[in-house]
Amino acid sequence: MFPRAPAPRDAADEQDTSYSGLMHETGSVRSLVERNFGAAWITGIAMVVATIVFAAIGELPVHDPDSLIPGYIRFPAIVLGAIALDVVPRVL
Repeated sequence: MFPRAPAPRDAADEQDTSYSGLMHETGSVRSLVERNFGAAWITGIAMVVATIVFAAIGELPVHDPDSLIPGYIRFPAIVLGAIALDVVPRVL
């Protein structure tokens, strides 16, 4: 007639929320992250090499293409904007 109460759960039923499921064969989470971002590192290094080579061939300076606002103003503004978009609504 009435629904049964759920059975009590023991520690064996708990889902593993630690990083143990992320361990690589070397036993560290760091090696797993490095393996997954290897292509990003290779691509970034290739882009740096290509930029330097093409700048040298074309005798062009390497400069920031977004130099309308200096980096020392732009980067803190991005961080403060991200904080404003994320933290401020949580406080309100």
